[in-house]
Amino acid sequence: MKKVYIWAVSHRPLAILAAAGVLCGIYGGLFYLLDSPFWLVALGMVICLLLAGVTPALCINKLILPATKALNEQCDPYPLLEVTGELLQKKLAPSLRQLVLMDHGAALANLGQRQDYYDLLKNIHIDQYAGTLPSVKLVYYCNLAGVCTELGKYVEADLCTEKVRMFFADIKNAKQRAQLQTPVTLCEADACYRKKDYDGALNLLHPIKAEHWHAAVDRAMAMAKNYLAVGQKEYAREGLQFAVDHGNRLCSVQEARKLLEENL
Repeated sequence: MKKVYIWAVSHRPLAILAAAGVLCGIYGGLFYLLDSPFWLVALGMVICLLLAGVTPALCINKLILPATKALNEQCDPYPLLEVTGELLQKKLAPSLRQLVLMDHGAALANLGQRQDYYDLLKNIHIDQYAGTLPSVKLVYYCNLAGVCTELGKYVEADLCTEKVRMFFADIKNAKQRAQLQTPVTLCEADACYRKKDYDGALNLLHPIKAEHWHAAVDRAMAMAKNYLAVGQKEYAREGLQFAVDHGNRLCSVQEARKLLEENL
């Protein structure tokens, strides 16, 4: 199926036409058998065309989802790096290209290529497309704030954090806010770290419930860095050792080992 999905992404107009033809044929035949009125048949055809229009996006999702799962559950960023790299060689709609670039950047970040990740994010120009969802912009600025913190670009990180707060305030859907709460909290914890408010950062990090191993490693690393800053080395050791034990192929493993050697 991977080849089919890649073909659909590479040949977007043909994929949409093919999907429209199949859907219209199925629903047209169904409406004919049911002897439905013309207006209902016409409405069904319009719906089929609209559904066909999202075919490339669905194919991209089918390709990226297993790679994202590998990153989250197995702490392995290489499948995501591979599939997004392949997709970026294809001609994608600007909105889809944005999303694929963000996923590609996530793979780079988790391999320790933070300068490349920063450069990639800066070249996305997330605000130039009016149709980009606030939730996508929020995740983008969370990621940019995080990598700016890692690179010591604190002023830019603070500006990104302000945008995260703005977009989060604009999201009213309770379920969506709950889904975004963890990245927003991590972003706020980073803001505390930059201000040397280490206790404030730890207070934000403690209640976070990691949904998968990757999130658990990120939380452990963030807490360890704050514990080191306040001199609580035993707690820091626990977090760093957790990252080493469960980080698999993440760059966090090497970073944790280095901090253990240098500080503990």
